[in-house]
Amino acid sequence: MRYFKEYLYTMFGQYPDCIKQDVPEEFAMHHLVGSFAEAVKWWIKTRMDMAPEELADAYLRLIGYDDGIRFTSAPL
Repeated sequence: MRYFKEYLYTMFGQYPDCIKQDVPEEFAMHHLVGSFAEAVKWWIKTRMDMAPEELADAYLRLIGYDDGIRFTSAPL
């Protein structure tokens, strides 16, 4: 999990403009990384009943980031 969280810090860090400006950036990053990692753990424990794209969409809506982007699965 440690390496996954390190990756998430890098990934979320690429979008500093999307982090709310009225809270400390370090706090926001810690929240985003922790909550997304826990969401993925929950998804795995629930036997991945939803598609990964649905999980990503739900997470973005939950944290209040909704710019109309939707993840869709690639056609097989």
